[in-house]
Amino acid sequence: MTFELEDLKPFIDSGQLNNLHPEAFLETFGHIYDFVQQSQTIYTYLQKNPKSETKYIKRVLNSPPGTGKTTALQTIIKMNITETHQKHPFLLVFNNGDTMSNFVQNIYTYTDIPKTILEVNDENIHTVKSVIQEYQILCITQQRFRDLALEYGNRELFTQYAQKRHWGRLPSDIKPKHKYIPRTIVVDEMPILFDSAVFDISSENNSVDWFDALADNTDNGKLIPFYKTKGRGLINELINYELLHSVGKTTKKLIRKYEGTDTESVLRYILDSLNTHGVEIEHLNKFKWFKKLLFEDDVGAIDRNGKKTVILCSEYIDYSSFGNILILDGTAIHTSEVYRHGGYDIVEVNNYHNYKDRLTIEWCEINTSSSARNNKEKEIKEKIVSDIISKRKNGIDILPIPSKDDTNFYIQSGAITPEQYERYFREKINENDQLAINIRNLTGKNDLSQYNHIALLNLPVLPPITYKLQAIALYGTDVDLRLVRDVDDKEEQKLYKDQWFVDSRLQNLFEQQMKADLSQIIHRTSIRNINSDTKVTVTLYHNKPKTNKLLKEIFHISNENIIEVPLQQNEKFKEKCYEWAERVYEYLKGEPNREFTVAKLGGKPFKNFINRNWEQHKTEIITIFSKFNIKIIIKKNGYKYFMLVDDSVLKM
Repeated sequence: MTFELEDLKPFIDSGQLNNLHPEAFLETFGHIYDFVQQSQTIYTYLQKNPKSETKYIKRVLNSPPGTGKTTALQTIIKMNITETHQKHPFLLVFNNGDTMSNFVQNIYTYTDIPKTILEVNDENIHTVKSVIQEYQILCITQQRFRDLALEYGNRELFTQYAQKRHWGRLPSDIKPKHKYIPRTIVVDEMPILFDSAVFDISSENNSVDWFDALADNTDNGKLIPFYKTKGRGLINELINYELLHSVGKTTKKLIRKYEGTDTESVLRYILDSLNTHGVEIEHLNKFKWFKKLLFEDDVGAIDRNGKKTVILCSEYIDYSSFGNILILDGTAIHTSEVYRHGGYDIVEVNNYHNYKDRLTIEWCEINTSSSARNNKEKEIKEKIVSDIISKRKNGIDILPIPSKDDTNFYIQSGAITPEQYERYFREKINENDQLAINIRNLTGKNDLSQYNHIALLNLPVLPPITYKLQAIALYGTDVDLRLVRDVDDKEEQKLYKDQWFVDSRLQNLFEQQMKADLSQIIHRTSIRNINSDTKVTVTLYHNKPKTNKLLKEIFHISNENIIEVPLQQNEKFKEKCYEWAERVYEYLKGEPNREFTVAKLGGKPFKNFINRNWEQHKTEIITIFSKFNIKIIIKKNGYKYFMLVDDSVLKM
């Protein structure tokens, strides 16, 4: 069935209607509408033919950001709202509570039919549990969706709709009042697709944190303190033994050390006695993974990353049995490897954006890796602050987007203005407040679209362990998890130029996720307004030239759209450089015309200062030191030597 925009106006708010690009919206709407009709047809057929091997639909709609996916879904939901007994029920899954609440509010304003739409969250779950199945449209978060897939909770409660039976003149007590029919499932953005756990002996991924939670939840009458202490010790011992003595890439069943002994019996008794009721799902899931590690081989991958050894466990989450599923993900073409592993078909909507004429990428070359940004002297972040403030002085209305950990620094330093703080960065206090944004929390944040210029203060790179866990779920526990920097052989390192990971599959996963994240973030700006011809600038602070290649692939732009711009001079850097030049001069003036290494002159602090700033500020460093008659000599091996040139001494 073909629709015109005029046909759909009764279901669309005027504010939304004015921003729609007709072709993009109608194409997106058509795909969602067709899926809903196909889903209904399949469910009807399976009800009549329960033994049929007909499979549920698993589809991803790659409709680029700005094409009106949310509006299209709201329109279809409104079109399906009815007071009749025969209803088409839905389960809608959202990536965060804010987006879910906004969607539900839009439907509330359209209809007053009882039990039409229900938002289920942690606050109301126990109150509404008895009536959940009576609502035509059910809304949950991706976290609850994942938990149901991992069998934490009653899946049928959320996936089955209790449709009233219509008996005519037959007494209502002859047959059940309801028949249960499956819901059509629509997921907003990529759902959580990986079930993972990490075990090590550090505080971050402590191997016994889950046991402590379960033991505390278990009455001493059921498990006496002696056994709680014994269990904790045994678990630590088995994990540590595997970390210290394993030789291959994968784990062997941990119980092998005590298999067939009384110790195994004691450990089994302890684990069986733990009270799992009311414990956080995070701890229950780690308990599940530990038992698999305990009794099965090759469950975990052993990651030796140079700093420490950890056990990584991960599996792909399969939502196939839930019913017909449509995922709305405007960046799915960039993460196709993940979707295709799960058997999802990706359907593409035409991209109507004019990136070539509207989008400019400003590249400020500076090392913004997590280690560089976490340096206690904060030089990297101070340089970025100086650059942002300088842009504002030149009349540019720019929105900086930092990492979560760096946000407070940029607020206090003035890079984030008080107005921006109040609107985007204030931590959530009340239930109706929006979540504070950061570089990892922008999906669905369309209110940023007023900005024509944003700045990414670092790249949206996740810790390497995140990509490793994905690779284990997709390719197995024997996948090569090494980072290129962990390869000892320098000649072998050259084979992986421009790569972060040694394994090409893992590198591909990383690059696909990076492309999806960059696309999501940049589409938060006014570039998402397809009807507009306003120019948009995105400033990126990083030192990875390959990122520019990824940007060209994402937006199909040329080198002309990516310009390298210098950072505005950082006064604090200049002050620091003069301080070091004066200190070095004081050292050298007693021994002129002799060469000294960086470490000899100022130890590790001076060495770090030179190494961090040399690539970007080489000219300024040489100029400032030359004012003190200090010459910087670079040897063939790259080492830098400093010498005070004193011609008067030479003449003598």
